[in-house]
Amino acid sequence: GGNPLCIEQAALAPDPRAIPPDIRVLLAQRLDALPAPAKRLVAILAAIEEPCAPALLEACAGEPVAGLLEALEAGGFLRREGALAACRHALFAEVAYGALTARRRVALHARICAAAAGAHPALLARHARLGELWPEALRHGRAAAEGALARFANRDAAAFLEEALEAARRADPAAELPLLLLLRLLLFRLGRMEKLRAALLRAEALATDGAQLAQLRVVIVDDHAMFRA
Repeated sequence: GGNPLCIEQAALAPDPRAIPPDIRVLLAQRLDALPAPAKRLVAILAAIEEPCAPALLEACAGEPVAGLLEALEAGGFLRREGALAACRHALFAEVAYGALTARRRVALHARICAAAAGAHPALLARHARLGELWPEALRHGRAAAEGALARFANRDAAAFLEEALEAARRADPAAELPLLLLLRLLLFRLGRMEKLRAALLRAEALATDGAQLAQLRVVIVDDHAMFRA
């Protein structure tokens, strides 16, 4: 039978006698042959990693995209889900994103974060972090963690808090201690005791004034009670 994507892309190759053994090479050749605006649009879709509306794509691209979307769909580069668009296959996204330099990736994620203002905090947190917008990564990561906590999604909340902590270290060290104290509760619920101990040690190192030290002592006493319960 063979891989349907491989068969399809081989049929589209300019010279069927010179098909590379790795389909990624063939996909890269097809992407490289696109006009620059179309190639940029595929890179944006790859970076977003989920179906998105043309309005967001236009905000990221800085130009109308309706004609580009039609051409890319006709060429088999993207798929539609109602009004939304996404890369046709994960391998297209992998190749398009992999072709970007580290600097261009950072700039692209920063642009997506700015263009997607008002979107779900988890999406904004991801693009702010990858775009090295640390104050925004802290704010959106904390909001995403709070949303996950409200849904009792403890693993997601812990992951968002750890990302927010990374941002806090870069943007606002004063925000790190309260985030650690919240993270410790999630780590306890998840049974990640080694990480919990590391979080408490880090919190102890950050507690610099009397009020913070007193708060931390209360937390440690409470945690010991939880451990023994």
